[in-house]
Amino acid sequence: MTIRHLLTANEVAEILQISPRTLASWRAKYPDELPFVRVGGRSIRYRPDVVEDFVDSQEFDDSDEDFDECDD
Repeated sequence: MTIRHLLTANEVAEILQISPRTLASWRAKYPDELPFVRVGGRSIRYRPDVVEDFVDSQEFDDSDEDFDECDD
């Protein structure tokens, strides 16, 4: 096993450009979508490769059948 640098919840929220509160909500509602590691019973950490895989899995283009454009 290789130990790598783990990202904090705040770092992941910044990467995803969401609030830490939104990330916490996702963690509670969809724990399998973005797996995390609990360190010392309280601290939440994320593996960088898992975050990257999550971002890759969210990628859509307008040729995708499920693409729904929003006005953000």
